[in-house]
Amino acid sequence: MKLVKQTSYQDCGAACIAMMINHFYKYEIDLQQIKFYLSINDDEISFYDIIDLASNFYLKGDAFRIEQDFLELRNKTPFLAQVVNSDGLLHFVIIKEILQDDLVIYDPSKEKKQKQSLTDFLITFNNNVITFKPNIKKFNTDFKFNFKRAINIFGFDFILYLLISLISTFLFIIDTQFLQMYSNSLNKNEQDFLIYLFPVILLVLNILFKNISMRILNNEFKKRKQKLLAKMLKLIETKHMSDLFYLYQEINWVSKYENYSLKSSFASIISEAISLLFIYFIAKEIFLLILIADILYIVINTWINQIATKEISNSDREWFMFLNNIDYIKNTGNECQAFDEVLKLNQKEESNTVNNNFIEFWDKLSLIFVYIISWMLLRQGNLNFSLFFIILLLKSFSKANIYNVGQTILGFNKYRISIIKFEKIFIDTKLIKFDEKITNIKILLNNEKRTIEFKNKLNIEKTNIDLANINKTKSDINIEVYINNKNINNLRGSDIRKQMYYAKDQKINFGTIYQNIAIKKASKINVFNIKEIKDILDRHFIKITKLVKPETYTQIEKEIIKLLSIFYIDKKVILIKNDFQILTFDEIILVLSIFTKLNDDKFVILS
Repeated sequence: MKLVKQTSYQDCGAACIAMMINHFYKYEIDLQQIKFYLSINDDEISFYDIIDLASNFYLKGDAFRIEQDFLELRNKTPFLAQVVNSDGLLHFVIIKEILQDDLVIYDPSKEKKQKQSLTDFLITFNNNVITFKPNIKKFNTDFKFNFKRAINIFGFDFILYLLISLISTFLFIIDTQFLQMYSNSLNKNEQDFLIYLFPVILLVLNILFKNISMRILNNEFKKRKQKLLAKMLKLIETKHMSDLFYLYQEINWVSKYENYSLKSSFASIISEAISLLFIYFIAKEIFLLILIADILYIVINTWINQIATKEISNSDREWFMFLNNIDYIKNTGNECQAFDEVLKLNQKEESNTVNNNFIEFWDKLSLIFVYIISWMLLRQGNLNFSLFFIILLLKSFSKANIYNVGQTILGFNKYRISIIKFEKIFIDTKLIKFDEKITNIKILLNNEKRTIEFKNKLNIEKTNIDLANINKTKSDINIEVYINNKNINNLRGSDIRKQMYYAKDQKINFGTIYQNIAIKKASKINVFNIKEIKDILDRHFIKITKLVKPETYTQIEKEIIKLLSIFYIDKKVILIKNDFQILTFDEIILVLSIFTKLNDDKFVILS
């Protein structure tokens, strides 16, 4: 079982499912793909939600409480257990093994597996466990790498790239013949300067073909990345996901891998085969040696990197988690410890570089054997010096080819998992384009069995309704929203949001209070001349010419900017979250009433 680290303090349950998937199916899955199936917020995931989540991966969960002897679970490992962590919060861990008096625990909040005494574990254990039963056949069928879809990336441009690479290889081999020509010219009384045009012409042609082939790969990279990013934007339309930057990084990596590793490795294999064939006709013994060296290069390279990878975490993800939760880490007093842990990741990555140096050593070692065999062939008269130098040039050319193939093999498993993930999450949902002018908004509260209708005026909803359900940035299963009598679940969210403005988390920019309020466009009238608004500003000692910064502003300044900025927003629907702390309810209603009088065709919803 591979330890999977949680990326936030709420997704320990998802991390435990990832470990179970790795254990039962020998399949590495990231948390983002697991959380894709969540229909609730990360911080709301419960003990029994984990069972529903695991069922998407053909893991049948059985939850129960341990009332008597914990050791009875020895034959049911691994299983998920619920504990209370050091912060007093419910936390999920995996019990991998139950030994005589100890437990082997995979805790997603730790750097490595833990060995803990049964007595100490039972102090934090809250008696809830989930055992899982896998369905390997169904999982392998559903999470199978589709080679047919992967073939789609190899189009006409790829064939053209291979042809150009093939020509470049022949040019390189022809270029090596210059040594033979130069050697033959030594027998002549006068030097023929025309032979020096030969390598110059080949150099120009090589540069030309290299630039063409790189341009093909660059264009293919851009097209592939653009296509995947378009699918990502469609995903954002329909799902409310976190960690989107990780998904962008993965798209970027896959696009690079397909073009600069996978496609180029095909060209490298062809080039290597031609080079070896050429060496075969020069000296069969050296051909056999280089062929064996190439195979061992790939095997050793794969083996060394697999060992190193087991000890290396995703440092980018760990640093992101550390920086994203820095306030929580400071407040819990774990700042120094957390900082030391992320620094250790750099040391592990440096050790990986040392391991890769062994590959360079092997290449030099194989070159020494080439020298030894060549010496014997030269002594026997079966090889001349010009052909010997050609073999050395082809050997150096071979190193670049085989290194490229080796690196491609190392990344293929990651690529395979990413492609399967994209097939699962990039589902083309048919949403209806919405280009109508919003005329009515209606909300059905299924749990309360009542309907709320909003009109073209000021609407005050005193119940705690998350307005994100209206602009489709959140989806509550107990709430149905209808716009123009159409369920927004069937409509494109971006079309709806074109006509909406949600005043929730107000962003403060460097500038005056006025510049922050009037950031969008000019208002129909100067709202600061309205007596009621001037009175509110004076009452709270607000000067609109005052300079504010993102890191230094007061709460009342933020609330004034949030409330008055709606006068400068050209949207049909204004959604306002009532999280004001200093402005009174009467002051808020007064300002919103003025706004609706000036804009009688707009919806204003305060909740």
